[in-house]
Amino acid sequence: MGVSGQMGFFRSWAAETYPSGSLVVGTSLEYFWMSDFLVDGDENQRMASRFVLALVPYEGIELATGFSLTINRNSAFEPEHSQSVGDPHLSLRYGIELTDWFSLGGGVQAVFPTGSGSLSLSSEGISTRIMTTFAFRPLEGALIALNVGYHFDNSRFIFNHPIHEAQRFSAGINPHDQVLVELGLGWRFGPVAPFLEYGLAVAMGADELGFADNPSVLTLGARYWPFEKYGFYTMLGVDVGLMGVDAPEGAGRVPPYNLFAGLGYDFGTMPESEPKVEVREKVVEKIVEKRVEVPAPVKPMSRIKGVVLDANTDKPVPGAQIIIEGDAGPIYSSDAKDGQFVTCPAEPGPRKLTVSSEGYQTETQVVRVAEAAETPVTVKLQPVTGPTFGTLKGTIRAAGGGPLDRALIAIPTRKMKIRSSKTGAFSKKLHTGTFDVLISKPGYVTQRRKVKLSTGDVVILNVELYPKK
Repeated sequence: MGVSGQMGFFRSWAAETYPSGSLVVGTSLEYFWMSDFLVDGDENQRMASRFVLALVPYEGIELATGFSLTINRNSAFEPEHSQSVGDPHLSLRYGIELTDWFSLGGGVQAVFPTGSGSLSLSSEGISTRIMTTFAFRPLEGALIALNVGYHFDNSRFIFNHPIHEAQRFSAGINPHDQVLVELGLGWRFGPVAPFLEYGLAVAMGADELGFADNPSVLTLGARYWPFEKYGFYTMLGVDVGLMGVDAPEGAGRVPPYNLFAGLGYDFGTMPESEPKVEVREKVVEKIVEKRVEVPAPVKPMSRIKGVVLDANTDKPVPGAQIIIEGDAGPIYSSDAKDGQFVTCPAEPGPRKLTVSSEGYQTETQVVRVAEAAETPVTVKLQPVTGPTFGTLKGTIRAAGGGPLDRALIAIPTRKMKIRSSKTGAFSKKLHTGTFDVLISKPGYVTQRRKVKLSTGDVVILNVELYPKK
């Protein structure tokens, strides 16, 4: 999470969002000091702090807000101290993964600056950024983010009275709108992710603009996740001003360097705690007896032959899944035409059938298998009044190692793909039913799990992937 609260690097956005249900908070602190900065003989010192919050209510949609505090002191101007409190911002962004290596997104951000009073907002100075974002993942752990957008910069209208150059610098006032181009490169190695960013703001709407009017900044930094099982991170880096450092008076100016540090926490990526298993030793006294084994009589086997019908219309329900409790055999399916099914031979006695189909309530029925060739049964499913949902969530980890980010959780029958977060966690609201789940990641052996999801259920799927030899 960057200074604007969106997922990405420090200043540029990524086209992807946090996992659905995430709530992320973060804060950062920036510092700059230099002599002979605005005028000869001055000493300028600036500190800025920011607090941001991001929420992902639905898959791919990210909302963010925050505020800042900036204090600047320049010994050559009167008054020496300039302060900006508040400057709240709101952001809305959408991102979608089109392929395993490419994502596309876009968003808008509005900044509501404070005016002459510390707690009053300047309605004329509201500025808006509209951005299109692209994300590329050419290699495992690598991320390339490209932002292209336009900044409607109204900061020049914040104050309705004259201000000196130090106050302009403190408030970040720029006299022109800008076309924004930002490029971010990052690579994660375990808990550490160094990144490099370049940002260029091309001034628009004025005559005789020079290179100094187009500020550009190079950012070097790194994130660090000290705890494997939690979404807490720290960040450290520096901005280096390339253009706009020597901007003329009245133009937007960037410092030659800017140190920053930050930290954040994602409340939505904490994995489920592993259940504790209590092991007890039990001493069993063995009594050895000499017995004459008498073969038990062989009971005749019987197949369960049944039909699945709609409880309201008595019409066949095709493709319903039939599971026999305690049977390690196959999962049966009703015929696509007449809804009939036949099981493998089973010993006489009670058997519990669980029958499910999308659009119907799951039905459990006890069948007493007779000592005959076939045991007939009729199962009637009650239609649901609307779509039913459950939640599939869990954590993907390397066997004997840490969490695996960007692991693929695929449901082939539903043509659905889910990606794990940087802590290996994932969560998805799905239609009810029984389906196969494939868990894979390059360099690891793919696993298949069968999941049965009923209305309101939360199914936990914690998987360890083994490296390929």
